[in-house]
Formats: sequence, C-alpha cells, structure tokens
Amino acid sequence: MQKKIRNARRKFHAVLCEHGIIGKTGDGVPFIADSHNRSSIAIASDMLRGIGGTENTIPARLPGQKAGNLFEAAVSGFLQDTLRNQKWNIKHDGSSILSDFAQYEHLAELQALSSEFPDLAAAIGYDYMIRPDITISEITQTHNKPVLIASISAKLTMRSDRAQNSRTEALNMIRNRKGHLPHIVVVTAEPLPGRIASIALGTGDIDCVYHTALGELQEAVKQSGTEESMKQLDIMIKGKRLKDIAELPVDLI
Repeated sequence: MQKKIRNARRKFHAVLCEHGIIGKTGDGVPFIADSHNRSSIAIASDMLRGIGGTENTIPARLPGQKAGNLFEAAVSGFLQDTLRNQKWNIKHDGSSILSDFAQYEHLAELQALSSEFPDLAAAIGYDYMIRPDITISEITQTHNKPVLIASISAKLTMRSDRAQNSRTEALNMIRNRKGHLPHIVVVTAEPLPGRIASIALGTGDIDCVYHTALGELQEAVKQSGTEESMKQLDIMIKGKRLKDIAELPVDLI
C-alpha cells in the first residue's frame, strides 16, 4: 500500500508539472507564488526544486479557472490511483450537488419549496446547495442515493476568500446532514504557512488540510522562510491539522 501511494505521489507531481499547473513563468516566478510577496516566491521556488518542477517554464500562468480545474483533475487522478481497490465513485467535474447524496437528499425538497415560495427562500437562503470540487461516494443497498464518503475542496493556492469559501461549505455540510458526516478536507499547494493556517487552524469544521508536497514545503520553509512561518508550519503538523497528500487515502479508508 505504501509503495503504491509513493508511486502515485510521484505521478501526481509529474502531472502537476507536465500540465503547467505547477511550474514557473519566464521571469522565474512560480505559478503558485504570490508575485508581490518575496517570501512566497522564495518558498515556492525551493518547493518546486524539491519535486522537480523548476524546468517547467511557460510564458505565462494558466488562467485561474483552468489551473483550478486541472488541479482538481490531478487530485482526483491521485485518488483514483490510490483507492482503486475501494468500490467508490470519485467525481471531479462539478456535476454533483449535495442533494445527490443520501445524507443530503432532503435538500432537494427545500430547493423546490424555495423556488415556489420566495419568502421561504429569503428565510433559509440557497447556501446549502453546494457543488463540492471532488466527491467520493458509495452505492449501498440501504439507501436510494449514493452515500457521500468524502467532500474534497481542491484549492491550488490559498487566499483568504478561498479559505472562507471552504470553511462555509464545511459548516453547511455539518449543519444540513441527515446521517453520518462525510470526510470534509482541503487539498492545496499553497507555499505560505500563514495562508494555510487560515483554514487549517480553528474549531475543526475541516477534518484536515492536505498539502501536495508537505515534506518539500518543510525543507523550503527551513531554507527560505521566516522563524514565524516555521513555527506556524510546526504547529499545524504537530497538531495534525496539516498532512501530506500521501496520507489522504489512508485517512479515508
């Protein structure tokens, strides 16, 4: 199992590099770095060297939505490779909404009532109709709809608004479920520990944040980060709020 996961991790990194999801522009700025933040550029550059992505140079970054879609597909591919022995359905095309799954099928009725009665819509809102980036589900004999095993928010980089979106979705999933709660996790390639902390630390609405290359990020922060960033990273890792993506399949099983 561990060998399979290690191989899948290497393949995952290769996909990120080959498709221009992770790499650098002609001026040497990594795609995942904040071009206005020297620390972000330095840490991202060192991290890329760790996974062999420094040679992947293209004239400009991919448009944000395209890069995000490719990142979702790459994370989904990694999960397909590592969970192929599980009888689970893994989707990343954005076609699934919460009401497609057993724990949340009652939300479809709320949606219909909200459309019919505007006053009700104003009272309950539409925030519960979430489209997770990646879903893992299982068909069972005891439910009419697939059971949601995991909802995975794939965020190539982490800004404050993206962190807030992931947290809001998680809270809605917790409050609106009927039945057991699925795993709710975030996967990111964000190089700055402070930005990762904006979603990783807190009350536990997110199960855990998984980094695409945590070991390489640790080395990069040691080389180019500040003492504060090293401290933040250490707190998240020791507190089991931040793990490497290689640990995600094991945690799901």
